[in-house]
Amino acid sequence: MPPENMHITLLEITHSRPPSAIPPLISALSPVIPAIIKAPAKTPSRLIKPLVSFDAAAVALSFVPVADEKFSYHHLRRDLFALASSTGVEVGSRYVVPSAHATLARFIYGEDHDSKEKMEKWMEAIEKINEWLVETYWGDNGLEWVVDQELVLREGRLWYGGGETVAGEGVEWKGVDGGEVESI
Repeated sequence: MPPENMHITLLEITHSRPPSAIPPLISALSPVIPAIIKAPAKTPSRLIKPLVSFDAAAVALSFVPVADEKFSYHHLRRDLFALASSTGVEVGSRYVVPSAHATLARFIYGEDHDSKEKMEKWMEAIEKINEWLVETYWGDNGLEWVVDQELVLREGRLWYGGGETVAGEGVEWKGVDGGEVESI
């Protein structure tokens, strides 16, 4: 995955819809967009214990939320969901189970894993990487990912880091009528 396409998805509003279905959703979300993009800066959350994980489509670096704090990554996701839902927009994410991961690579060719031997080598390599991650980045002085920066709201074909930025990342949100929208 090219570095400029690396991202973490905190909330997916919809997927697999025609482009014409997206502007009405953005319009409905308009009053809460400033609050959504600023949410992590108001209440940061931490992710720890990185491990490489994979499924049939991709390889990712996955984290777990710090659970012994008053506000966790799952609380942040809950609050973003509540903000979006408060507008009447039905949130229809592809993935029901919440996760905190950054996709590292997508599988392109099935023949890379089409035999038992190839899959076993793949699993051994992942296990070695994860052993190294545990030894190196877990524990009291381990690696943590603090989710505390302004979010970026994107629309379009977002797989592989595509799409267009609607708000955040230096794009000033003007709202549906072109005027600035105050944060909630």
